Amino acid sequence: MNKEQIINTHSHINMLKERSVEEALQNCIDENITIIVPSYDDKSIFEVDELTKKYEKVFGYVGVFPEEVKCFSDKTLTDMGNIIKNNNKIIGVGEIGLDYYWDKSFVDLQKEVFIKQIEFANQMNLPINVHCREAYFDTLNILKEHNKNSQVIMHCFSGSLEFAKECIKRSSAKHSS
Repeated sequence: MNKEQIINTHSHINMLKERSVEEALQNCIDENITIIVPSYDDKSIFEVDELTKKYEKVFGYVGVFPEEVKCFSDKTLTDMGNIIKNNNKIIGVGEIGLDYYWDKSFVDLQKEVFIKQIEFANQMNLPINVHCREAYFDTLNILKEHNKNSQVIMHCFSGSLEFAKECIKRSSAKHSS
């Protein structure tokens, strides 16, 4: 009997503590699950690159998580671009976005880096994996203003039904012809 194909669009398999990556990946193979691993900072982009090269059913996103934007630089974008150009299993930019839950002391930097990564994804013609936590209004406004052509996968979504509908409306309007 053939199992349905499942795609986990956001798996931090590289951060497992209780089991090995190999053990977790064998479970994915057994259950016909393909996973996409997002990076979270300027160093993990290389880790994701290596994981995707090593394992057949692993794909990746490269990007810098909102809580890690202090490590972001122009070199990070250059490194992300080089990884994308040399690895066709890097299929998006993420995990990027805004997170106002833990620390609001660098909101402006989060916005700046979010915008840079959206514009980068637009240039690379890649989708974005967006982390939005307690930053709904700002996330939506930045996406409206700066996302020109990247499909959006909302991650860590805890917004209202109205916010979800607005995200869907924006996505439908952007990608229909």
